[in-house]
Amino acid sequence: MEPLAAAGYLLIVSAALDGIMVGALGGAIAWAVKGRRRWIGLLVAGIYVTIVLQASYSLKTGAVFGIPLLVLTFLISWLTASYLQARTRLKSIWSTPLAICCASIAGVAWAFLFRLGMWAPGTFAAVADVFLILFLFLRPKLIRQ
Repeated sequence: MEPLAAAGYLLIVSAALDGIMVGALGGAIAWAVKGRRRWIGLLVAGIYVTIVLQASYSLKTGAVFGIPLLVLTFLISWLTASYLQARTRLKSIWSTPLAICCASIAGVAWAFLFRLGMWAPGTFAAVADVFLILFLFLRPKLIRQ
């Protein structure tokens, strides 16, 4: 493999890993402080854009590969924490780290989609984001704030 292509893949992976970690932590923190999802989600996206601008990869790479994954892990973390406390009656000290772990596992599993093609992971994350957001707005009574 050419060194330039390897460097490009490294930049894509670093944008994706930043999206995974910021989204998972942001979703768990948003649930733990019982804040408004929209405002905390915008704050998390702003933090991610700041990380992208400080890092050495381009904003386009961060937007195409990082933002859909950021939203995906944010929603998975927030929904997992809320369901864990509502259904299993776990205290927030236990449901918050479990939500971060679930979102991180989902993010790492997302990386296996690169075997299907270069655009498969971004497309999958965007479609999953749409369905999770629809689930969030259509079934609000299932989710306790």
